[in-house]
Amino acid sequence: MIRSLFLNRITSLYKSFCIIALIIVPNITYSQANPNEIEDIVVVGSRINNSKLTKILPITIIDSKDIELLGIDSGDDLIGSLVEQGTNKFNDAGNAIAGVNSARGDMGAFNLRNLGTGNTLVLLNGRRLINSPSFQSESVGGSFVPVNSVNTNILPVNGIERIEVLRDGSSAIYGADAVAGVINVITKNKIDGLGLRVKMTEFDNFNRSDSQINFEYGTDFNSSNSRLTLLYNHYERDPIKAKEDERMGISDWRDLPQISGTDWDTTRFRRNSINSPYGQFDILENVKGYKFYNIYGLTDSSGEFEVFPSSDLKCLESLSDSACIASDTSTKRYNLNAERWVVSDLTRDNLQVNLIHDFKNGNQAFSEFSYYSSETNQNNSPSAAFSSSKLIIPASNYWNPFGASILTNGNLNPNRLDSEILIDVPDEGLAVIMDNYRFIDIGPRRVNVEKDTYRFLQGIRGSWNNWDWETALFISKATSDDITSNRLSNTLVEQALALSTPEAYNPFNGGGNYDDYLLYGQDQNPSIDGAIKNAIIDVFRKGERKLKSFDFKVTNLNFLKINSGFISLVAGAEYREDSFKDDRDPRLDGTILYTDKDGDTYPFVSDVMNSSPTPDNSGKRDVVSTFFELGIPLVSEDMSIPFIKSIDIQLAGRYEDFSDIGSKAVPKIAIGWQLIDDLMFRGSWSKGFRAPNLVQINESIVSRQIYGVDALLCLQQINNNGQVDYCDYSLQRVARGSNELRPEESTNISIGVVYEPKNIKNLIFTVDWWEIEKKDTIGLFGEDNIMLTDLILRMESNNLNNCSSVKSSPFVFRENPDEGEIESYLNAGICPAGRVSRVEERYQNLDTRIMSGFDIALYYSLTNSLGNFNLSLNIAKLEKFKQTAGNDFIKLIEAQESGVIPKELSISGFSDLLEKDGSPEIQASIKFLWNKGPWGLGFFGKHIGEFYETRNRLSDGRLWKVKAYNTINGHIDYHFNFNSSDSRVRFGINNMTDERAPLASDIFGYYFDKHDNLGRYYYIDLSYKF
Repeated sequence: MIRSLFLNRITSLYKSFCIIALIIVPNITYSQANPNEIEDIVVVGSRINNSKLTKILPITIIDSKDIELLGIDSGDDLIGSLVEQGTNKFNDAGNAIAGVNSARGDMGAFNLRNLGTGNTLVLLNGRRLINSPSFQSESVGGSFVPVNSVNTNILPVNGIERIEVLRDGSSAIYGADAVAGVINVITKNKIDGLGLRVKMTEFDNFNRSDSQINFEYGTDFNSSNSRLTLLYNHYERDPIKAKEDERMGISDWRDLPQISGTDWDTTRFRRNSINSPYGQFDILENVKGYKFYNIYGLTDSSGEFEVFPSSDLKCLESLSDSACIASDTSTKRYNLNAERWVVSDLTRDNLQVNLIHDFKNGNQAFSEFSYYSSETNQNNSPSAAFSSSKLIIPASNYWNPFGASILTNGNLNPNRLDSEILIDVPDEGLAVIMDNYRFIDIGPRRVNVEKDTYRFLQGIRGSWNNWDWETALFISKATSDDITSNRLSNTLVEQALALSTPEAYNPFNGGGNYDDYLLYGQDQNPSIDGAIKNAIIDVFRKGERKLKSFDFKVTNLNFLKINSGFISLVAGAEYREDSFKDDRDPRLDGTILYTDKDGDTYPFVSDVMNSSPTPDNSGKRDVVSTFFELGIPLVSEDMSIPFIKSIDIQLAGRYEDFSDIGSKAVPKIAIGWQLIDDLMFRGSWSKGFRAPNLVQINESIVSRQIYGVDALLCLQQINNNGQVDYCDYSLQRVARGSNELRPEESTNISIGVVYEPKNIKNLIFTVDWWEIEKKDTIGLFGEDNIMLTDLILRMESNNLNNCSSVKSSPFVFRENPDEGEIESYLNAGICPAGRVSRVEERYQNLDTRIMSGFDIALYYSLTNSLGNFNLSLNIAKLEKFKQTAGNDFIKLIEAQESGVIPKELSISGFSDLLEKDGSPEIQASIKFLWNKGPWGLGFFGKHIGEFYETRNRLSDGRLWKVKAYNTINGHIDYHFNFNSSDSRVRFGINNMTDERAPLASDIFGYYFDKHDNLGRYYYIDLSYKF
């Protein structure tokens, strides 16, 4: 009640303040006002405009020339150039395989230090940016947890003046989420006249063309008291289809020379699917009494049979001209990448408008308007039913080879197998379970995503006596409209399967002429016959995010005089409201219910085939913050202290009160010791925090169909066959949000040196060591870890003489084993168990994550008779990255060391993470620029070190090494006058050596969260200044 009254009072006061300020501010004159002192110089890491303070902070600056040198078009390309950037889990290749529960469309995410999405704070002109309206899951701990981030592609790349990367925690300055660092994007604000820029890009290895047009305009008006800056960019991109590349277009890489005949020739390099148009089916009844099993061998003892192409040697009985039936031996697997697009078709618009007005009294009003819009189209593989929700093909189905003898219209069933084979099968026929099947005749799933984001900011700044003041209000809204066509309704498919007429859906013909379809029908809908047309649906997901903020701060650079100078002070307050809505399709949120053959329904089963159920979700929070910062010149040069030219200290603190998780206060101290003119030592210590995101708190229950590793099945296969064959399969992971989550807490330390030799002009060399220790990391223990715990419990109580006494995990739900499974487990000396259908858990604060490393940088510029030269080198060396194991994980580690858990199995997420899964030890970049007269030249090189895939592990513990990846970009410029206006033409080549991404066992054969696989591409860039 008190909090609500306080917030209402703050809101009312602010509204009154805005009205009064707009009326009287232009008319009041303060004696100390100075227009040149009022304009804010935004530098990340400190709110005090003091060059000595900013020098003691580890900051990387990327200016507009650097951005042009990269030859990039998007925010997601921009983050890939940062050596501090970890994996980008929100990427286009990931979208290609993602379902409706992912943040699809035009998307990218900052992830400094690879500490995880959501641990990097992103600012625009010094103020917080809105998060994306959609979220997705990211592996944290042992499983996938919903994460959210600013969409990097809302940044107006061609309108950026500079990007400031603070490589240090800064929650004491900016609040929550500034754990791994802060990205501050400064837009251009000093443009004169109208400029036009056109860029065209072509690719060596793909049938892809990109184009963009960029306008910029700036002018002074109102007697030069007002300045308008307008920046607009329109970008279009063609798609890349996986089939255009020999590696990305397949999903089984075991025949590649790097794999074939080596120890790595295992199923880990096989990512195709057992869900094929040549399906696997089960007779619903026990088949051991029927001749089709005992004599003809059409099924195995469990009633399973396969459909194969009619030319296959395993054929036993023909079903059609294109398909036959055979006993369950090996499944004809499906290439999931046959119809996927690795890169989406994209149209994007970015608009940035800045307006500044200087009042006669020296005060200044500033306005910002940002708008972003995008539309993407992308193809994914055709739908397949989840293994946990199998469809039944009734005996009445017209095409069922084990179906009824007489159809409902009284005619003989022409598709029932020969009467001699089914002589003992009842006339009413047998129902069949669709075990593994893919509806390729429906065509690929087609994903269309539209995103819109706007941001309006209004601020006023001024001076009074020795105090500068500034206040601003902004509102921002982001929306996402995700629609997938060519989806299937489980209910409507069951209706199509139940028909006894030729219009019934036929799953026994290999998807029609499958070979012809793959050869000629990709990216087109093949003929869709009968009632299955009625089962095709569109599925939507609509996301909305709103962010409102009001802040006020005062600054006094001469707050308090001490012997060494003046102490500077900044103090202020901020109020922000953050909310989200996630509106799911009625077939996903339980409005339209579906109940499967086992009686499962929402919230464990949805009516959308191949999609997990998800309820509508929403949440909001408000945050009240207060902050201060002191700049203290502890020692000055005129004090003449030996070995100390100067010592400057930054001391800061921030208090934030959240409406849903309580309050948090964090401090920071940074010190700069100028030993001599050439040499300065710097260091900082701070506390930081990341608040649980709104989804993690407000999610009621969410079921996700994932691929989990059934550790017990793995052990059975190892005991029987000597190796793991296929023990990861589709199952449900059920998770719940928690309002008991605490903020993740961090301790950040950095120590560095800055060397600027006076005898070498314009040379700067810096080395910084840093460490982040983050406690209470929010995550899940993990379905794989829970199934490992289930394995331990079962093996500790394993007794073949009394299997009913076997203990198991209460969080693992299994089906009853069939006869084949019982036989296999007993042969392995293990009490039988069925497949896992569901694993349940809740988000929780887990253990501690520790990272440390070095940042090394060199900057040098030179001007002589040969021209202007600029060189920079940045190296990020990761020294330590580990997730400490708590008690539950120690038990798993001990079980693996004792041999209970096979070495082939991984304990997910809790180990040494250095050089694992996109965390290389070394990343580096080098930039070189030269110009003389009208000519210019530039090169940019990027090195991503090697790392290992933890999912790709051999029995001896070796992991697959993803090799280092090196690229070089280059361009040449020529400047000229055209119609008395400045013009420029640039020709550039990115990835000049046509380096392709190193091989990995990820979906497209490379590690797309870290690498791209585009190869060489060319662009021509024309600019004209009117």
